[in-house]
Amino acid sequence: MDQGCGGGLPENAYKALEKIGGLETESAYPYDGRNEQCHFDKSSVKAKVIGYQEISKNETEMAMWLLKKGPISIGINANAMQVRQLNLHL
Repeated sequence: MDQGCGGGLPENAYKALEKIGGLETESAYPYDGRNEQCHFDKSSVKAKVIGYQEISKNETEMAMWLLKKGPISIGINANAMQVRQLNLHL
C-alpha cells in the first residue's frame, strides 16, 4: 500500500491493518528493512485497529490528546534529512 521501506503515512498503515485484520507482535514479525512478500499470519494477531482520527497539529493540543487518550503517531517529510555521500577524487 505505500512505498514499502521507502516511507509512507500512518493513516495508510491503519487502513491496511483494518483490512488485513490486525497486527502481530514485533518478535513474531520483525522489521528487516527490505521490500518482500507479506508473510502475515492472521492467527497470530495480538492487536487490532478499530479506528483512527487526525488530530490538531498544535503541539500543546497534541500533548493534551496524548494525556487523555493515549498514543499518537506522527509522520514527517524526511526528504530534507537525507544524507548523501560524495566520493571526491583529488
